[in-house]
Amino acid sequence: MTLSDYLAALAGELRVGPFRRRRILAEVEDHLRASVDERLASDVPRDEAEEAALARFGPAQDLAAGLNRQWRVRTRLAAAAVLGGAGALFVTVQRLMENWVQPAPWPEDAAPASVAWQSGTAEACLLGGVVLALVALAGRRWSAGAAGVSLVAVALAAAFISHYEVERAALVAGSPTNWELAAVCALRAAALLPAALLLVGRLRVPRVLLT
Repeated sequence: MTLSDYLAALAGELRVGPFRRRRILAEVEDHLRASVDERLASDVPRDEAEEAALARFGPAQDLAAGLNRQWRVRTRLAAAAVLGGAGALFVTVQRLMENWVQPAPWPEDAAPASVAWQSGTAEACLLGGVVLALVALAGRRWSAGAAGVSLVAVALAAAFISHYEVERAALVAGSPTNWELAAVCALRAAALLPAALLLVGRLRVPRVLLT
C-alpha cells in the first residue's frame, strides 16, 4: 500500500467534520512523509521506507476509529458549550431587562416593527439552537453537523437580540449606553467561543476525556 492509498483509506473511514478531516489528513501525511524521508536518508529503499512508516501508524481503520471516538467526545463537549452559551445569553437578557432596561413607552403589542421582529427571531433561533445542541449530545454520526448548526443558531440569536437592544435603547430614554450594550455583546460572544474552538479542533481537550 502506498502513502496515497493509506490516506485515501483513512479519509474514507473518518467520521469527523470537514475542517477536522483536512487537518487530520494533512498531519498524517506530514508525519508519514517525514518518516519516509528519514529512512530514505539512511539508504533504505522507498518501498521498505513507506512500508515501515505505514506499519508505525497501524491500519487506517484502527487509526480512524480512535480519531472518530475523540471527535464524538469533542462534539459532545461542543454541544454542551453551546448550551452554556445559550444559558449565558438567556441570563444576560434577563438581567438587562430586570436591572437596566427602562419600560418601553409603547404597549407591548404596538412596538415598532423594526424592533419587534428581531426579538421574535432571536427567540426562534435560540430555541432551535438549544434543540439541535441536545440532538448533538446523542453522539450520532451527524452530531457534528447538528452541533455546528446549533452554534450558528445561538450566535444568530445573540446577534439579533443585541441589535434589538441597541435599537430599543435608541428609542427608550434611560436605557443602557451603547458601550454597556457592547460589553454585554462581547460577553455573549466569549461564552460561545469555546464551542467554536472545539468544533474546529483548536481547543485542547484533556486526554482523560478522550480515552
